[in-house]
Amino acid sequence: MLKSTKSESPSDSRILTVSILGMPNAGKSTLTNALMGWRVCSVSNKVHTTLRNVKAVLIKKTTQIVILDTPGIVSRSERKRHNLESQMLTDPKESVGKADLMIALVDISNVWHQERLDGKLLGILKEHKDKPSILVLNKIDLLTKKLVLLDVMRKLTGGIVGGRVIYKLVKKEAPLDLEKILSKAAEAEKPRPGPLAESRNDDKKRSWPHFQRVFMISAKQQEGIEELKEFLFGQAKPGPWLSKPHMVTNQTPREIAKLAVREKLLDHLQHEIPYIVEPKIEMWETDENDILRIAVSIDCPSQHYMKVVIGNAGRTVGVIAEEARQELMNTFKCEVSLKLLVKTIKKNK
Repeated sequence: MLKSTKSESPSDSRILTVSILGMPNAGKSTLTNALMGWRVCSVSNKVHTTLRNVKAVLIKKTTQIVILDTPGIVSRSERKRHNLESQMLTDPKESVGKADLMIALVDISNVWHQERLDGKLLGILKEHKDKPSILVLNKIDLLTKKLVLLDVMRKLTGGIVGGRVIYKLVKKEAPLDLEKILSKAAEAEKPRPGPLAESRNDDKKRSWPHFQRVFMISAKQQEGIEELKEFLFGQAKPGPWLSKPHMVTNQTPREIAKLAVREKLLDHLQHEIPYIVEPKIEMWETDENDILRIAVSIDCPSQHYMKVVIGNAGRTVGVIAEEARQELMNTFKCEVSLKLLVKTIKKNK
């Protein structure tokens, strides 16, 4: 699981590097975990769980896919408001420079995202116009009316997918189940006879007409993941692997543990609190019974914040510790003992 600098490729190796781009809480880390088949990235219902680029490596036979899970695309004002690291501004753009393919991931359950692509995401796509990209509509399981999927697909693509105009499919009077909608969406991507049509002016401001494909998924429920995964493997080109066969992620085990604690802080603490407390690894050892024993300190800027993190009779920190421990056992596949030490930061006089 440690970062590698050397690669060991089979003679007929193939490689693809993918950058997953999207707004905060679009489900980028959940999608990475779904593609990998196990948890390598922290996931939370709150925004800004991922603070810097995370690399995950997926292998099938002689093909290696390197997935770059990026922080949510934010503005400078958003970074300042949430006390986020400066890397949050640069990492998504830097990951695109390393990628062969861009995945534009959109939270389709957000009604605002059903009308247009975010300007910051659209800006990155325009900056790398010649790089292949696909549109992935996530969280389709949260939609009560699945029929909107086809209409949204046309709005976000300007009616053009794979260089061709897609068919007009929406019939409001004819309700469809999800399987039929996905089937019709695939049919919509088939080229129509005739020249490439230009998007309308208003479409150009909100859409990207250069997506190769459109996928509709629920990363959390594993819907549509296998089809997307097969597409990615099919896009790989001959070339040496970038990572050793045993490498799964560039995160160290200690980083994974710290991020698991931060994930649960985000889940259980309100407002700005989870963004200003800092978990740090204090102890890491394996005892004679092969139990991984971890101690993590949670540094708080004041007594007030420390009391909030601890909770009434220690209930809040107890829940955070237990949920983080379960996540780490699922990740490391061993028994884990996790102790959280909540304290205030001593200020220099």
